[in-house]
Parts: sequence; structure tokens; C-alpha cells
Amino acid sequence: MHIKEFSVYGFGKHFKNKVLPALKKFKKIKITNIISRKKNDKNFRIVKKLNKKNSTEYIYISTPISIHNININEAIKTNKVKVIISEKSLTNSKYKTWQIIQQCKKNKILLFESFMYKYHPQFLKIKKLILNIHDSNKNEIFFCRYSIPKIDIQDHRNNNRLTGGEIYEIGCYPISIIYFLFKIDKFKLKKITNIKNIKKGNKQLIYFKLNKLKFILSWGYNSVYRNRIIFKSNNHKIVGEKIFGKRINDNIKIKFNNKKSKKEFEFNNPDNFYFMFKYFFSLENNYKNRHDMYKEINKVAELIDFFKI
Repeated sequence: MHIKEFSVYGFGKHFKNKVLPALKKFKKIKITNIISRKKNDKNFRIVKKLNKKNSTEYIYISTPISIHNININEAIKTNKVKVIISEKSLTNSKYKTWQIIQQCKKNKILLFESFMYKYHPQFLKIKKLILNIHDSNKNEIFFCRYSIPKIDIQDHRNNNRLTGGEIYEIGCYPISIIYFLFKIDKFKLKKITNIKNIKKGNKQLIYFKLNKLKFILSWGYNSVYRNRIIFKSNNHKIVGEKIFGKRINDNIKIKFNNKKSKKEFEFNNPDNFYFMFKYFFSLENNYKNRHDMYKEINKVAELIDFFKI
């Protein structure tokens, strides 16, 4: 196994606190370049731009969403890149996302969008529980809310020019989860006549019903912290707390109740990014998986665009 050398676009708190510690848990991983506005760093080589001489096979994108496509196109032009892992959302436009997918296909590059939560054992368990009890002929409810308290005025998430708006920064989580759990895409949604989509300030609420399953999705800033999903049927209730963002000391649980009993599942390791990289490194050479990733990225981008106001 050769050393995986990474070039990283962006070197902010998120990368340092979440991504880098997860990468360090794997052997033969090396951060070769940091492409950043910083002038220097005692631990890493800082470069202003990637080119044929300094580029690596692996790229990680951790810059604001609005410049992801610029970073990715620069990396592709070096003709050395084989793998690009990008923070979600890949871009702030379904057309830009489609363009990047086509470029990666043309250059045989594996493109990976880091919806890290869906690789954590908590999500995988929830998916299995729902799969076992979901019945399209019975009344059910799926609720998902991701809201965070007031953020610093200088935080990039307050700048829609950098993010594309709340829907790309945090709304992408509740939106993506309905695809990852139920394979709901824009084609299924177009058949629904009564979709409520309400945006007020930096908060958004979506309500719709597919067959007998009701969906309630919400997200926003400057609200009480909520990070949960609830799936409820006549006989069962599943509650997953801290489903998306997880802090290192978080206690990760699932509550599963039915008419006969109550169960609680606990997960000791809250590191979403560790499980994401573990999955990625195990399947990166799978050619079929490469095309599944292209499809998945495009489907989620179309969903986000569908709900965008």
C-alpha cells in the first residue's frame, strides 16, 4: 500500500478539528500541501496554487461552498489527481455540480461528497430499523430538524455569497437524508401536488406526503439547537439524536420503542469523519462504486435545487 498524499484546499477550524484528526487515525496518509491564504505553518507546506509540479493524487476540499468548483477545476487541470473528496455541498448550483461530475468522468477521477453522517454506525442502524418496519400502506411520519444557535457575525455561514445560503450549508442534511433513507428524488417529488415549502429569514420548513408517509423537514440558524430525526408508525417510534454533527464527547444514541418494549442503542465513537474515511478507503478502487457516487451526488444536488426558494 503506497502513501496517500493529500493536497488540502482550506485550513480552517473545521478541517483542523474534525477532518485532520480523523485522517491521522489511518496509516500511510500524508498532508503534502495546504492551499491557503495563510503565509506559513510550522507543520505543513503552504502553497498558493496547485500545479503539475506540486499536485498530489488525493485532494480534499474544505473551503467555502461557493469556491469549491474553482478549487476542483484547478486541481483537475494538473492532470495528476485521481481522487477528490469535497465537503458538502459540492457546489451551490446543480448545474455546477453536473459540470464537475462530467469533468471527473472524463478524467476518470473518483469524486466523493462528504455527507459524513451516513457512514456512522448510528445512521446505518437507523436505516436498518426503518427498512424493517417501513410499510407504504400504513400511516407513518418522518421528522428531521437541524437548527443551530446564533453564530458569530464573521462566520462564513452568515455570508450567502460564500455558501449559497442556509440550504447548501445545513439544509442539505435534512434534504439528503430523505434520499439516503427512502431514495426520494426530484421525479418522485414532482408527482406530489401539495408540498408546503416555507422560508422565513434563515429558517426553512418543508412538509409533504408521499403515499401514506408524511415528511416534515426543517433547518435554520439562530434557533434552539436541534439535530434529530424521528420516524413514527402506529406501532413503532425511532428517535436519533445528534444524527448529523457530532462532537468528540457526545453520547450517541438511538431510542427504539414499540408497543411491547423499549430499546436503546449506544455508540461509543462519535467520529463521523473516521467512519467516512474508513468506508472510502475500503472502496476507492471499486469501479462500480465510482459511478454510484456520481449518481448520488447528482440526485442530492437536484433535491436541494428542488426545495430552493
